[in-house]
Amino acid sequence: DSLSMCGIAGRVGASDTSRTTLEAMVATLHHRGPDDRGYYRAPGIELGMARLAIVDVAHGQQPTHDNSGEITAIFNGEIYNFAELREDLMKKGYRFDSNGDCEVIANLFHRYGKDFVSHLRGMFAIAIWDARERNLYLIRDRVGKKPLLYSVTNNGIIFASEARALIEAGVSKGVDFAALNEVLVFGYVNSPRTIYSKISALPPATILTFNGDRISTEKYWSLDLNQKNNWTHERSLHEIEVALRGSVKARTHYERTSGIFLSGGVDSSLVAKYLTEESSQKLNSYSVRFDEAAFDGGDECASGACPVK
Repeated sequence: DSLSMCGIAGRVGASDTSRTTLEAMVATLHHRGPDDRGYYRAPGIELGMARLAIVDVAHGQQPTHDNSGEITAIFNGEIYNFAELREDLMKKGYRFDSNGDCEVIANLFHRYGKDFVSHLRGMFAIAIWDARERNLYLIRDRVGKKPLLYSVTNNGIIFASEARALIEAGVSKGVDFAALNEVLVFGYVNSPRTIYSKISALPPATILTFNGDRISTEKYWSLDLNQKNNWTHERSLHEIEVALRGSVKARTHYERTSGIFLSGGVDSSLVAKYLTEESSQKLNSYSVRFDEAAFDGGDECASGACPVK
């Protein structure tokens, strides 16, 4: 997982567990978010999260609410364009108590409904409770950088960032042998399957809606593999540079010190170049090498030119 690693958990439905179950679930996610914990409870709904404070360290606690108080949001990840979205919402009359991205999510959903996700640029696993219609929405980013797992129970639905939190709440650890076969054939499990028969993974670019009676899912984005560009070689290089520089710049608004892991390849070197040019902060860089030269995987390492351990 990446730098913006928090943990979220929750449930919808009549509770047959103790009040401390949600706290126990969030406690299993402490390694994802050691800085803070937050909870929201109302009849039939519980939301909790463990926070790693990166954006608006002082005031970015979760859960957050929209201005009406009817939309409640928690999320794991980072919205890179939240500042622009926040400014646009303020022009439309929305008020904000923080400078963080989660409060933007709540108000953005109030404004646009499920289409709010088309406005987001970032990596995210989001849970939204809409008290107006008593609907729970689970949303995962376009390529599935952030994990989001769920299980259907006799009383409703339960979800979390990791399987250990669901198991802590009593979900069965029974193995899905079809998923085990996928591991042996492909080396991984295809969502919505997980290795557990009672736990499903929300696929990337998917919105799950639970209205108390049933679950529905819908894809909100897909990659168009048929699109062709007749660019020249020079134009292609330019577009790649613009995209890379823009991606790095979008990630440089942290209140924490930035760092980069240097693998010795072209990719990390380019990121380091753009990061030093786009950020005024001191850049901390790190490299790793193995005692076994073959594990380093490069001619430089084979010749003994790898960075020092």
